[in-house]
Amino acid sequence: LSSVADTYEDVFVKYRACQEDRGKLIRAKTSLEDKFEDLTKLLEPVWKEYQFLKAKYQIESDCRQEAEKYASKVTKENKELRRKSQDLLSKLDLNTDLRVFEIDIEKEDGGQQNEDSEERIHYQNQLEDLQNKVAEMKLKNNELQEEQNNREEENRETKERLVTVEKDNKEMKGALKQYRETLEEFRRVYESSYEEYEDIRKKYNEERQCRNEAEQYAKKLHHETEVIKRQSRILLCQDFGDERLQKALDDIELLNRELLELKDEKEKEVTSLKAEIELYKSSEGNIKLIKKNKELEEQNNSLENNLVQQREQYESLSKKYSDLEKIYEDSKRPPPPPPPPPPPPLPPQNSKGFLARWKKKKARVSKTEEENTTTVKEDLHKKALEEMMSRIRDGRGLTGSK
Repeated sequence: LSSVADTYEDVFVKYRACQEDRGKLIRAKTSLEDKFEDLTKLLEPVWKEYQFLKAKYQIESDCRQEAEKYASKVTKENKELRRKSQDLLSKLDLNTDLRVFEIDIEKEDGGQQNEDSEERIHYQNQLEDLQNKVAEMKLKNNELQEEQNNREEENRETKERLVTVEKDNKEMKGALKQYRETLEEFRRVYESSYEEYEDIRKKYNEERQCRNEAEQYAKKLHHETEVIKRQSRILLCQDFGDERLQKALDDIELLNRELLELKDEKEKEVTSLKAEIELYKSSEGNIKLIKKNKELEEQNNSLENNLVQQREQYESLSKKYSDLEKIYEDSKRPPPPPPPPPPPPLPPQNSKGFLARWKKKKARVSKTEEENTTTVKEDLHKKALEEMMSRIRDGRGLTGSK
């Protein structure tokens, strides 16, 4: 599960990075499209002006061609008139008439030449103006052509960038599709692993509940066995009739009950606190509950340590009590029957007088030793009982259990 989660996190981070790169590419694409639209907006008036200038230039060129045609026509007519006048002069014989005719012809030619010259000057001036305008239009046309070429170059570059961006976007879409497929696969794996985890957790909770019930049942049986043992000891003590021992056993029974009640209460508190922790795990006071849980765990550990110590003391005291009880039972047993009386003494003889005296002395010593052992046993039994009662009265080994 940890490896699946790590791979899922890595893939999610890569997916985020791909989304950021895709957003950057989309923003770059939109900016390039905006620039392209701006360029098209700028090119439209330039193209209109170019068309207008082109039409104007066409009109001026047509006017120039018409003027040239008219000038060539006028020159042809003048040449024709001169040729006709020369033919007429060659045919005429009179000088007077010739002079008059020549004068008239010259006057007519002069007037016509003046009119033609004025018209020619007018057309020449108009032609010069048109030539100047054509030169200016050519310059403007060249400038506009250069600007159009630059704009076309920029447009071509933007188109190339747009193609690369679309290509990158397409590749990014393919990678994004692949990432989505991998994420979908990871999601399926995660769901299956989560379902498996939930099944394992349910089994674990059931097993833990069964274990807790078994532990409680075992504790209950242990408590019942301890109660039965203590009751049997109390019955034995009642049979023997020792009031101090009976009181000590009652005190021990009371303390054990208090200890068990306190232990059950603390265990219930611990279970309730664990339930509260599970309930408020995702709440705002999680930190406070964790601190409180740590404190309660420390208290529980200290109580468990105290309980272990008290159990050890109780076991040691129970061992001592069992030893003392054995000694007490041994002391309550009837003394062994006295040895059979010695045989009647033989008549004194000189050879056996020393042996008889030695046997009498040995019997006397054994009798005194038996009396001393019985007194020592009684003293030890009394001393042990007094020591146990003093320890119970002082509360050593039994107090401090919580």
